[in-house]
Amino acid sequence: MAFITVVTVLGIVLSIGLIVAGNARGWGLLAFVVLFSGGVQIWYRSMRSQQP
Repeated sequence: MAFITVVTVLGIVLSIGLIVAGNARGWGLLAFVVLFSGGVQIWYRSMRSQQP
């Protein structure tokens, strides 16, 4: 989970940098990073809850 957290933070920082620089694709990257991170967290929690 630490790896996913680091990748998420780097993705958000890069997205914000692109948005501030005026690149419209930064919004797409931001949405992708947030949705991917949320999906991984939901999957991880469901896998952990199923373990005995």
